[in-house]
Amino acid sequence: MLNHESLLVRSAALIALGEIALFRGNLDLDVVLPEMKRFENDPALGPFVEDALDNIRVAKRQHVQLRRYKKTVRTFPVFRLPRSFPDRCRTL
Repeated sequence: MLNHESLLVRSAALIALGEIALFRGNLDLDVVLPEMKRFENDPALGPFVEDALDNIRVAKRQHVQLRRYKKTVRTFPVFRLPRSFPDRCRTL
């Protein structure tokens, strides 16, 4: 879609790449970034490229933080009440 003749379609494709990065986190950056860089100096598409690159940066940060969070949650010890604890306190 980035090679489409319509400016509207190309701008929508750039927006979509940024949104895919944010919500899915699955982008082949080796393929996507060179294609996006072609339009970086285009006066009409430059702002769309900038927004999409910002979304990719944010997405990379979020996914790294999410991976770190999941690791800490998985290794967090589980609290269990001792068997000698009264049953009436277990339901709290």
